[in-house]
Amino acid sequence: MLYWRRIDYGIYINMLKRFLLIAFFCIAFLSNAMALSFSGADDVIRLDIFPQYEKISNKISNFDILAKVEIKKGWHLYWKNPGDTGEAVKPEYVSPDFLKVSSYEQSAPIKEKFEDIITSYIHKDFLYFKHSFNITEPIADNDFEFFATLKYSACKEECIPGEIRVNINLSQSKHTHNNDLYYKELDKAKHTFPQQISSTGCVENDMLYLKFNEQNLLHCNNITFISNHPKNNILASLPETIGFNKDKLLQIKFDEIPINYDGIILCDNNAYKITPNISNYIVQNNKSIFYFIIIAFIAGLILNLMPCVLPILSLKALYILKHQKSSVSSALLYLFGVIASFILLSAILFYLRSKGEELGWGFQLQSPSFNIFLLIFFFVIFLLMSDIIMIPDRWTDYLSKISKNQSFLTGFFAVIIACPCTGPFMGAAIGYAISQPAII
Repeated sequence: MLYWRRIDYGIYINMLKRFLLIAFFCIAFLSNAMALSFSGADDVIRLDIFPQYEKISNKISNFDILAKVEIKKGWHLYWKNPGDTGEAVKPEYVSPDFLKVSSYEQSAPIKEKFEDIITSYIHKDFLYFKHSFNITEPIADNDFEFFATLKYSACKEECIPGEIRVNINLSQSKHTHNNDLYYKELDKAKHTFPQQISSTGCVENDMLYLKFNEQNLLHCNNITFISNHPKNNILASLPETIGFNKDKLLQIKFDEIPINYDGIILCDNNAYKITPNISNYIVQNNKSIFYFIIIAFIAGLILNLMPCVLPILSLKALYILKHQKSSVSSALLYLFGVIASFILLSAILFYLRSKGEELGWGFQLQSPSFNIFLLIFFFVIFLLMSDIIMIPDRWTDYLSKISKNQSFLTGFFAVIIACPCTGPFMGAAIGYAISQPAII
């Protein structure tokens, strides 16, 4: 006699669910166990360190380390410029000699006033640091260890100093293995780092004027400049943002002149990093281009009398007197040399600025290598003109063949040498030109 038993599939389904749930947690645990992080904490602060790689091969020349600082509710830490009072939070790495920090980024602060008289730049809840390391020599085929130290002063009603130290161990491998935790946290950190934008600026007395080209700053309702540099005098006032007009010209008043005018711009819920190109003139961009063309023409006439230009023109005038038959062609070649040099320098300048460089007119003389080249170049000319050294005979014929281009080369090098020289009216014209699109 056969008996049919009803099968309760619900029991098996529940068992399957439990199995899958356990498997999920096991996989999640194992995947996080494979990821690499190092931690340290006290009563107020927790520090987590995320290396870019779990294992590093000896073929890697650089890597990053991301640090996350979690702050207990109700407490705050101070930015690298704390404001009126406070002690900046400072991450430090003690590492082997072959590791050198090349750059670092830090989350933007918020600006807060305490008791309506003390302004501070602070971090609440959390912040990130990202350090880039260069490997200056091959790493031996073994693991290496270094440590990070976070020094801080955390404040609530009272302030307490603290220090957290975290040991970091990195393993060697034939192949580099990415650290998933690093990239997961980096996605969050990137939104807290200030975005680099370009700006030009000028200083008059205690006022800084900043000009921006970024469209996203046009819609700022609340804009504040924060200097990278803490004030030296405790009685000095912090930089005060005066206004931001329709021409995107930001006015900032300084009670104490900083080392430079690097800093960040807070714009509503966004932050932008600036390293402005500072000039010694005010950019009055509310006038037409024709006004500045006239100003530039007058400035050019006056500039011819300046000590850095007049000697070059004198040499050119003497050359024309000695070669009167070819004076017209010589003058035209000189003119073409000047224009070609200006166009080349301007093209290089605007190209570099489009790549994010903060450069101004006369940028080539900010390069030590270029200045060394000019020093050697002029010294050789001095030796030749003084007959201290003689040109070999085999070169003489070659130089005589290219002497027809002497006027062009004179004009070309005159600009390269004398372009940082300025005179009356010239500052306004250059300031206008350098803040405009390249075609203008």
